[in-house]
Amino acid sequence: MRSGPASGSPPDTSARSSWLSLVQGFLGWSTFALVAFSALLFGANEPVYWSLLAFSVLPLFIAQLVLGAMRGMPHSGYALVIPALLYLAVLGWGQLQTLPAPIQGWAHPYWLLVPEAIPSISANPISGQHIVMRLTMYGMIFWIAINATANRNRALWLLRSFAVFSAGLAVFGLLTVIAGFNPVLQGFATSNVSATFINRNSYATYAVFGLVTNLALYLQMVRMDQESAGSGGKHIRVFIEAFFSGAWLFGFGAMLCLSAVLLSGSRAGTAAAIVAVLAIFACLRERQRQNAALWVSLAIVLGAVATTLSETVVTRVLQTQGDGRFIIYPHVVDGILDRPLLGHGLGAFHDTFRARVPLEAAGAEWERAHSSYLENAYELGLPAAAVLYMSLSWIGIVLLRGAHIRRRDRVFPSVALACFLAGALHSMVDFSLQMPAIAAMFAFLTGIGWAQSWPSAVPRSEPQSHSSPEAGKGR
Repeated sequence: MRSGPASGSPPDTSARSSWLSLVQGFLGWSTFALVAFSALLFGANEPVYWSLLAFSVLPLFIAQLVLGAMRGMPHSGYALVIPALLYLAVLGWGQLQTLPAPIQGWAHPYWLLVPEAIPSISANPISGQHIVMRLTMYGMIFWIAINATANRNRALWLLRSFAVFSAGLAVFGLLTVIAGFNPVLQGFATSNVSATFINRNSYATYAVFGLVTNLALYLQMVRMDQESAGSGGKHIRVFIEAFFSGAWLFGFGAMLCLSAVLLSGSRAGTAAAIVAVLAIFACLRERQRQNAALWVSLAIVLGAVATTLSETVVTRVLQTQGDGRFIIYPHVVDGILDRPLLGHGLGAFHDTFRARVPLEAAGAEWERAHSSYLENAYELGLPAAAVLYMSLSWIGIVLLRGAHIRRRDRVFPSVALACFLAGALHSMVDFSLQMPAIAAMFAFLTGIGWAQSWPSAVPRSEPQSHSSPEAGKGR
């Protein structure tokens, strides 16, 4: 058993690798702390908050680039080239929309109302610049997460930290509803669980992320101990020992997050939770034999969904036909077809859609399309929106592949895939991933999943800890 540096490595090289590993850990944990803290500031859903987050992440990203030049990138970083180029192309187009129109016919027709102004493709270039900044920030967070979590031990602790944080946020949200007062939201608080997010539907997505993370960690701990139990009557004893030796924390966290999702009253959030939970069980199922503990846990979770589904959710499901978003969707499509190639400009939906709001939906202020897919197509134009979703789909396919081919470490791509599916589903009828704190955590979690979707994820300059029973396993 080796206690010193790897064979053939000089002492100074080992010391340099250890120092670089510490720096990488600092960058990863600092980024995670900033992203988690942003959720406490109204979900960072104010320009001052998302700007502070972006400017705080920027120096960490620059440091990550310098560190990458010194220690090299993990294999997962090289595999990101194509989706990264697609994403950068979308950012470039979004920025071009905010600049003076390069061709006169490209300018948005709204600029005819202010002939003294310099016209641009976007009807609201200032909002567009803010959104480009936010999209850039999500890319930076994703990149830092990939590099920081190539080490599976660090990835595990970061995932556990988010699980505990999300459970704590759920506790806060549940207690504020019981107490009837939310010290963070105050006047914005409702009778539904919303925690620190102004929009309860958006919080439901964040709680789903916490639900699947806690659930996956719980199942991983139970499964590993069950595998070591062998056969016979030891399974029940080992299951109980695993539960009380730490699995209970994540099991309890999953139930807290599930309760928060249900009591948020979000229909799409509840549907996303069911899909995400099923995805976790599909990814973490036993391949060689059926594990009774997994199916018992599945029955408990789905039973909780069936028996504790709140009256608010049921009532709102029955009211779907009167939902204003289904009234405006055809008008959003008409707006897309008016400028299918150029779009109206990132961040311009609110201003440009006002004239299109039908009378039956005019009682509400439609700041968003309540469908991220339609809104992105409306603002970016169809070609750029298609490129954006090609980039995201590439990431989703890699996560699916990682959840299939990885062995013990498939918990990482499995969690990321479940969060990816939940976000993609909820975005069909809402705008959760347009909330900065949610999108930032989504980027971090999917970064973990991407980093751990490849065999031999740890770079040579950052050796795996030999204290883990899974250290050194190529897959």
